[in-house]
Amino acid sequence: MPLLPNYIAALLELTKLRDYCLSTTHPRGRHKARQFASSLNISANDAEWLREVILRGLSYTEAISQDNDEFGKRWRMDMLLTRQNRRVMVRTIWMIRHAENFPRFITCWVL
Repeated sequence: MPLLPNYIAALLELTKLRDYCLSTTHPRGRHKARQFASSLNISANDAEWLREVILRGLSYTEAISQDNDEFGKRWRMDMLLTRQNRRVMVRTIWMIRHAENFPRFITCWVL
């Protein structure tokens, strides 16, 4: 099973989760935030928890190669997350820019 290349050095900025994926006011992120709230009962206040869970999951979740364009190579990872006896699959998207050797978190959402 292939893992995300150099996952140990992965960059997942807390602000990307809190101010986008878990933001109820972000124009695009609010839909993701609603799904996270209803499925896992998490909000922007739980961004650190989500960050830690996602980063831990990189060591055992299969990474599927996606597009390779002028910006870099993208990878998709579907992780099973559990919280308060609730389990959901969350899709995460990562990119390794051509001039870099570490993956950057792009986005995530509940499947």
